[in-house]
Amino acid sequence: MSPEQKQNIQSSYEQLDKRIRQASDNAGRNQEQIRLIAVSKRHSAKQVRAAYQAGLKDFGENYAQELSQKQAELHDLPLRWVFLGQLQSNKIKRLVRDADEIMSIASFRHACLIDQYVLESGKSPFPVWICVNSASEKNKGGVSFEEAPQLAERIRAELENLDLMGVMAIPPHELSAASSAREVPELYRRLRKLADSTGRGLLSLGMSKDLEAAICAGSDVIRIGRDLFGERPD
Repeated sequence: MSPEQKQNIQSSYEQLDKRIRQASDNAGRNQEQIRLIAVSKRHSAKQVRAAYQAGLKDFGENYAQELSQKQAELHDLPLRWVFLGQLQSNKIKRLVRDADEIMSIASFRHACLIDQYVLESGKSPFPVWICVNSASEKNKGGVSFEEAPQLAERIRAELENLDLMGVMAIPPHELSAASSAREVPELYRRLRKLADSTGRGLLSLGMSKDLEAAICAGSDVIRIGRDLFGERPD
């Protein structure tokens, strides 16, 4: 990786930090309370290393194999790996082994498998989030607004090895692209209200295009890929 590429990541992170600070100030919030996850899907381990050197420690991946490969290659760094993709039963054991957090539970069956492997691995309590398909989009995973409370209640009541953090959501592309801190979508406010009654009450919402609106709506976690690493390679 060239010095210029490293500098680009450093500069991108500094610009992103300014956006988050400004959005937090505008919303009357403390920037320190907002967690940034760098979405490193399809970006190289060298880019992740450069992002760590710039000041980031939390990295999100969508594919179990890619997460495991990067975790192994970068084991010398104190990184925190967060799984963001749709869960597959046959990949859960690997994810519990290599990830530090799973942000995409959409069924009690998968939650049970995570709980089982967490117990076996001695990683209890293990942080998990419920993924909400906020607009019932067919091409996205997740549970509905109506299903989320029941799933949350079962996880908290029956799976003692899991630490339910809250709700994660990816709003429709058209909505997030048009969002701004001045006009926070009602959907974002509904997600905030749902998160308040889910686990520890945290909300993971907001990406490159809509982080200002998400922060204004009360999101605790934002997930940024493009505005940090640039466009993903094919």
